[in-house]
Amino acid sequence: IGMDGTISVVPLGEPPTSIVALDRIALVNPAVEQIRKGDNGLFFADDLANLAPDSSVRLSVGSLETSNVNPIAAMVEMIELARSFEQHVQTMKSAEELDTSSASLMRIE
Repeated sequence: IGMDGTISVVPLGEPPTSIVALDRIALVNPAVEQIRKGDNGLFFADDLANLAPDSSVRLSVGSLETSNVNPIAAMVEMIELARSFEQHVQTMKSAEELDTSSASLMRIE
C-alpha cells in the first residue's frame, strides 16, 4: 500500500519489478462536524456523498499505531477491583453468619 493509497501486488511467478496496481483507497479529509463515533468504536461520516478524495492526505506506510492503554495500570486496577470484590463477598458472608446466629438466639429464648 503506497502513501497515496494505491494497493499494489507482485503477481505470482513474476519478477519483483512487475508491480500491478489493484485499486486505490479513497483518502478523504472530512470536517470534524461530519464525523461521528459508532458504538463499535469505528468512525462514520454523516454524509458519504460529500466526501471527496483529497490528494494532500497521505498514509503512513510501515508504521504501527500505538495503544492508548497502559497495560500495567490496567492490570493493577483489575487486581484492586478483584480484591475489593473479594472483601465485599467476605463482608456479606459475615453479615449472613451474624444474621443466622442472631436468628438462632431469638429462637432459643
